[in-house]
Amino acid sequence: MSDSDSSTPVSSEAHNGVPVVAVIIPSLNTRKLIATTLATLADQLVGVNAEVVVVDMASTDGTVELIRSEFPWVRLLANTPNKGYGAAVNQGVGVTTAPWILACNSDLEFREGGAIQRLLDVGADHAEAAVLGCRLQSPDGSRARAAFRMPGPLLLAGTFFVPARYVGPLNRRMLGYIDDDDLQLVTDVGWVSGAVMLLRRSALIQVGMFDERFFMNCEEVDLCRRMHESGWAVLAVPSVTVVHCGGGSTPGPSRGLEWLAEGQARYVRKHYGSVVSVASLFLAALAFLSSLPVWAIRVLRGRYRVADAWAETRAHAAALKAASRV
Repeated sequence: MSDSDSSTPVSSEAHNGVPVVAVIIPSLNTRKLIATTLATLADQLVGVNAEVVVVDMASTDGTVELIRSEFPWVRLLANTPNKGYGAAVNQGVGVTTAPWILACNSDLEFREGGAIQRLLDVGADHAEAAVLGCRLQSPDGSRARAAFRMPGPLLLAGTFFVPARYVGPLNRRMLGYIDDDDLQLVTDVGWVSGAVMLLRRSALIQVGMFDERFFMNCEEVDLCRRMHESGWAVLAVPSVTVVHCGGGSTPGPSRGLEWLAEGQARYVRKHYGSVVSVASLFLAALAFLSSLPVWAIRVLRGRYRVADAWAETRAHAAALKAASRV
């Protein structure tokens, strides 16, 4: 199969009519993880008119070969430039036609039967909805954060204020977490995790797709904000749960923190202007400095190894430097 061939439908029902949903999965060196994602996805799409596209960003771990040999029904866009998650989704949108886009990470497991169909049903019932997210679960069964309030200009500073981690209510407020217990029904929220996002194509095109200046992190926050500003709703659907393994394409926590800080700094600059951006960076630096005693105290109390505290300090310093370059 060539990289430009059309996908083979997952189910026989997909032969008839236009696909309802295009599942787009960006991937970079996630061979073992994406095998589970695609295998469990296949069961989800039985009876659903769907087209599935994997946008592989020049993986070197055998991902491409695996998909070609074991998942021939997937349309594979191989050797695409690695311009980030949003750019990969945009590329997948450009080669599909379905009115709904399911943007997925490559490190998911669909354990609940009919999860995608239920998301589609909620989307069909809510004409105002442009983005729909679901509950996320870690492989061990614990809940992962999936729905958030729209962040303000203190977003970046909150990431560097380590003391807040140890004060639950303060941490939730600074980082905008919405507790799962507060979500029992379909709820309009600020933004939902980009790990699983059902997107209405017409709304996505209207607001201008993902902003490809965001490489990794905050691209979904920016998109959801633009959706709200254009009059669309962003819905959390608590009746659907997907397992998110996490860390699929991130080369270690240090680089992941740098990407997060870069994305947050870009978000603040884009939506609040250069003056607020400079002030935000200054506050982030103060937050980092205020965190140094916390690491030291935890080492002295035996709750942290010196090597771990030093590694975390260096990672935050590198992330702050990365944010300053945006």
